[in-house]
Amino acid sequence: LDNAAKLLAAADAGDAAPCEALLIENHEAEGWIYGIFKRMPERCDPYVYFHRVRPWIHGWANNPALGGGLVYEGLFDGQPQALRGQTGSQSSIVPSMDALFVVKHSDDPLKAFLDELHFYRPVPHRRFIEDLGAKSNLRGFVSASGSQSLKDAFNANLEQVVRFRTRHLEYAASYINRQASTSPA
Repeated sequence: LDNAAKLLAAADAGDAAPCEALLIENHEAEGWIYGIFKRMPERCDPYVYFHRVRPWIHGWANNPALGGGLVYEGLFDGQPQALRGQTGSQSSIVPSMDALFVVKHSDDPLKAFLDELHFYRPVPHRRFIEDLGAKSNLRGFVSASGSQSLKDAFNANLEQVVRFRTRHLEYAASYINRQASTSPA
């Protein structure tokens, strides 16, 4: 995330060499993050997560048993709140990369869910992501540069985002969907 502003500045200035170096550095950082992320099953069993951890952090949006939600005394002007629980999709890292690399998602239920989660982020995180999305000309600069190595560095970053998302969806299937389908009602 540190490199995002530097990448935008390099693209705005038309500086291919620093842009490529920053993309390579970003790719290495994403690889490091992914390396840690893929180790999650070493210390987090899907059954234990679903049955012993998730109940304490699971939200209550879309829970008919709670009607309009919970009332927090002294907060939200006494209006009931139906809040979602934790989800890795509330992290600001991948949406920041989407904004930086100008990744667009098709209109579907998952995009609607991700858009809803955007408002769960702290305001400075939301603004950062929105500013990146409004200002990023990185994709256009890379496409127009004519530099194959710059395009390769850009595409390598996109592949890292795809790899991270794919693993996240695999974890959701293993840690939530499969556990829910094998649990007694």
